[in-house]
Amino acid sequence: MPQIVSGIWGKVGTDDILGGAITKAKLAYPAGLESLLKEYTSKDSLFVLYSSSYHSAGPLLYNFKGTISRVELILGKDGSPTGTGYFRIIRWSDKAILREITLDVSTLSTTETWVSFELSNPLPIDSPTDVAIVFYYSGGDGSNYVEAFSYASDVDANVAHVAQLSDDSWHVYSDHDSPFKIYRTFYGPTV
Repeated sequence: MPQIVSGIWGKVGTDDILGGAITKAKLAYPAGLESLLKEYTSKDSLFVLYSSSYHSAGPLLYNFKGTISRVELILGKDGSPTGTGYFRIIRWSDKAILREITLDVSTLSTTETWVSFELSNPLPIDSPTDVAIVFYYSGGDGSNYVEAFSYASDVDANVAHVAQLSDDSWHVYSDHDSPFKIYRTFYGPTV
């Protein structure tokens, strides 16, 4: 006789129970259920992004595995930077940009705040991969720039802070972490 068990995460249904053994099971989530996959929220160091300084900054996640649907970074601005900035997810081994979202930097707050970037198509990373999640801005100047943040302590061995310099070289701060939140949205069938 089929059994249905309901709970906060959806429904689990069994089609066949033979002698107490489940031979087939279905697990379903409500469409669009979002969960926090990984986060780190401490910060105490400022990286300024503008034309002759850093161009990118954010966390480098070692051996990351999961599906990314949305990311939040703490960003801000000083002065009145203009133009386009780019949220990027980068495969670290070859610096390939896996996803990119544009942002008008003039819309950033002068108070540091969590800024959300939702991917139009979730990004599955099926095997452990080093992934950088950065914000890129190469406009502005020393009075008009974008602010990105790090934490001057290595709390999580699987996270570092990475920054791209104005000459396009990259520097890994292995003794720093970066604030970020990574979300996954489940799009499975519902029961």
